[in-house]
Amino acid sequence: MTPDDTKQQIAAFLEAHDIPTPVEAFVAEASNIYHKHEAAIYDARHDGIADMRAVWLNLLERFGTALPARFTALDFGCGTGFASLLALDAFGERIKRLDCYDLSPEMLAACREKIGAENGRKTRFLCGEEGLAELETARYSLAVTNAALHHMLDLEATFHLIDRVLEPGGVYIAGHEPNARFYKNAALVRASKRFSAYKRLKRRFTREFWARKLGRSETWVSVENRTAREMLERGLIPKPLPAGAIPKLVDIHVPIGFDADRQRWGVNGFSGEMIVTRYLTNFELLGFLSYGHIKDNTVRRDPIWRRVEARLAHRHPHDGADCAMVFQKKTHRPD
Repeated sequence: MTPDDTKQQIAAFLEAHDIPTPVEAFVAEASNIYHKHEAAIYDARHDGIADMRAVWLNLLERFGTALPARFTALDFGCGTGFASLLALDAFGERIKRLDCYDLSPEMLAACREKIGAENGRKTRFLCGEEGLAELETARYSLAVTNAALHHMLDLEATFHLIDRVLEPGGVYIAGHEPNARFYKNAALVRASKRFSAYKRLKRRFTREFWARKLGRSETWVSVENRTAREMLERGLIPKPLPAGAIPKLVDIHVPIGFDADRQRWGVNGFSGEMIVTRYLTNFELLGFLSYGHIKDNTVRRDPIWRRVEARLAHRHPHDGADCAMVFQKKTHRPD
């Protein structure tokens, strides 16, 4: 699927719901509003990203040897600063300057607070179009993205930026992205569906479930609903969108549920081979790791299902629901 295919599919969806706004502007606005409401709870809501700490530290240690003694680094789509903090912890004084970029001011503010004053002295925080302008002339030895690629409407433009700003020999690490192999593995998809059904059954016996069911939980409103409410108030949409549409407009390249065949738009997950073949043709794939062989990080809290996942990971090591990939830019462009 090409970037134009994705844009055309989203454009058709917007037209069907009487939304005349250009695709790029609408997706950017929806993403900004969504992340504004999610910023304060992002780390708690996506606690599975924290499970990646060991994965990231392993990658930084293994491939950090390819970096200069001192270097500049970019965290593109930094969110609340997970990858930035790990890079600062791993490399310390080797990092001369770290640039953190995000489209969302609220996410960037959370990143700034997390990094703190000590590391903030060598960190620039860049946002929106002005931040992109700063990246026009910047150059880096290390670029990282974490849980960012699947939000990008135009993958071609995103990878072009990574290629442009990264110096020859530089390293690019993309972490916590949906793994294309997972959606092709029937055993893993089947196990994930079963665990999801098990969780739904257990949830029916909780007080929180029935408080929401009976409309007595006034404090809980989902990020999707908060986003929809603001979009209605601002006249960005004339009527509520179907359930799940707003998260899909934010997580463009994440298949719906466990089923890639139901994908409304976007690529069906990522693979290192796809990226170097289609987008980063001047890069080599140095490393690939997958994890989360049942697509729900809460599986680790259940002793029985945790053992099931461990067996699946042993049988299908490369097919986890999420993946991290390491690329290195070649020193010379191929003829």
